Amino acid sequence: MTVKGVILDTNAVLRFITGDSIEKCQKVSDLLDKSDCIVPIEVLAEAVYNLEKFYKHPRQLIAAEIRDFIDINWGILPLIKVKNSAPLNFISVCFGALLPLPAC
Repeated sequence: MTVKGVILDTNAVLRFITGDSIEKCQKVSDLLDKSDCIVPIEVLAEAVYNLEKFYKHPRQLIAAEIRDFIDINWGILPLIKVKNSAPLNFISVCFGALLPLPAC
């Protein structure tokens, strides 16, 4: 099976979300507009981890940033619900992303 598209890494996702490098943010934005992009769940999990641990974004902001990133590009996001006091780590975010959504 051949997968066609551009695979985005964590740095690309972080540059797009944080805008801390305007030039890199614009490059990622252009790439998202012009290409079929693939973002592995591990990349999203690592982005969540970095936004919390290194950028010190609060969880509510991280959830909104990831949701907006997904909505802009794919229109759907498997949501991960965690307690505000629970520490996040890479593995728990990956596993949480794989859990089925609760029925509404």
